[in-house]
Amino acid sequence: MRFSHFLSSVPLGRFRARTVLALSIVVMLGLCIVDIVTPTDIRLHVLYVFPLAAIAYHCPQVWMPVLGFVVAIIAQLLTVYLQQNFKTVFIIDGVLAVASSTLAVVLSRRLRASYIAIAQLADTDALTGLYNRRRFQSVIDAELRRQVRYGGVFSILAIDLNDFKRLNDTEGHHAGDQALVLLARTLQANTRKTDCVARLGGDEFAILMPQTTDENCAQVRKQLSIEIERAMISEGFSISASIGYVAFKVAPGSASAALQAADREMYKVKVARKSSTI
Repeated sequence: MRFSHFLSSVPLGRFRARTVLALSIVVMLGLCIVDIVTPTDIRLHVLYVFPLAAIAYHCPQVWMPVLGFVVAIIAQLLTVYLQQNFKTVFIIDGVLAVASSTLAVVLSRRLRASYIAIAQLADTDALTGLYNRRRFQSVIDAELRRQVRYGGVFSILAIDLNDFKRLNDTEGHHAGDQALVLLARTLQANTRKTDCVARLGGDEFAILMPQTTDENCAQVRKQLSIEIERAMISEGFSISASIGYVAFKVAPGSASAALQAADREMYKVKVARKSSTI
């Protein structure tokens, strides 16, 4: 685990383009010189670099590239040993094997860390850490495909904070951000691991709940309303949430259509609440 943290702690993006270019030129020139002045065969090491780099990039487990590194070193040294009996050649090839394999693993793991970080930035909301609208719609699309193929039911809940603008105006945007983070944590704490919670924008949140019927949604909405109000009061926020839901027994036409249906139900709840307070 420490090895993984070390490799991902300095992402590839921190290297400047000129540094990478200079390093590449130095490595290429060094390999050419070694290939010319020594009897070693550079092509042998290149054969192991690409598969090792692929393993290091694609495998999330750290032990896989470590194992690949060890196997690559042993295979290269064994090949040299069987082909050459010169001690000098064996030492040079050993150094090249270790250097090329280390470079392949380290750069590939850093590249993987950079890719994961960029993907997370593209898919998550910076404030709450939840999925954003873009990612949430892709999750709905996947659920739609699953329902078309296997049947069943899924539900979407739309959540919107009541009087959130008043909170921002009276207590400031920092208090508003705290309320949003608190709402996100409350939703996550009161949903299943199979559910998907997202912040769509502003104070609008949504939950995708696979294999959840209309009756189940009614219970979830009631429980969430209680827990949200309780959490807000405990932090000194006098706001609540309006929650609407739709259970889909037949797949809607698109993820946008599913979200719009849940939004309409949520606004009905919000309008009914305003009417009751007048």
